[in-house]
Amino acid sequence: MNILEQFIRDIAYKFPKGYPDMKDPNDVELLHKLINENVLAPKKSEINEGGRCRLSLDRKPGGAYLPETNESSFYIEVYPYQVSHFELNAKGFELDIYLDIKLQKNFLSNYKTKAGLHYVMAALSAKEKELDDVFMSDYRGNILETSSCNLFIVSNGVLYTPGLEEGCIAGTMRMQVINLAIQNGIKVYECAILP
Repeated sequence: MNILEQFIRDIAYKFPKGYPDMKDPNDVELLHKLINENVLAPKKSEINEGGRCRLSLDRKPGGAYLPETNESSFYIEVYPYQVSHFELNAKGFELDIYLDIKLQKNFLSNYKTKAGLHYVMAALSAKEKELDDVFMSDYRGNILETSSCNLFIVSNGVLYTPGLEEGCIAGTMRMQVINLAIQNGIKVYECAILP
C-alpha cells in the first residue's frame, strides 16, 4: 500500500460524513491540513523547490446521470517539477485557432473538470497539424485560452487576459501571473480578447 492509499484510508473517519464535504469550510480546512501533513510533508525530500499537487474528486458509484449518493472519493497526486523556475520559450510557439468546438459559458466554465473532451480534441488537432497548441474561442469569437493554458498578452507595459466572466479556466498559474504583475506595478486588465 502506498502513502496515498494509506492516507485516504486513514482520514475517512476524521470527517463527519466519512468523506470530505467540499461545501463545508471545516472539511476543506481539515483536508488542506491533512494533505500538508500526510502527503506533502513526506515528499519534502523529493520536492525541494517546486512541485504540483492535484486533487481529483469523483462521486461514488451508483446511478447513471442521477447519482444514488452525493458521497465522493478522491485521489491526490504529488510530484516535483523537473525545472523549478519559469522560462520563456526562446523559439516561441506555433499556434492556430481551433474552430471545431466553441467553449460555452456556464457556472462550471471556470473549473478544470474531468469533462474536458473539448480540450483533448483541440490538443489532438494541434498535434495533427504539427502545432505547439491552439487557441480556443467562445461562440462570439473571443479567444479564451489554449488547449493547455491561460492566455496573457502584454502590450505597452499592460497585461491583458480574458476575465473569468468570459468563461476561461481559473487556473492557479493564471492567478500567480496576475498577482506577480500587480506586485510589480504592472496594470492588469481582464477583458475580451479578439483574434
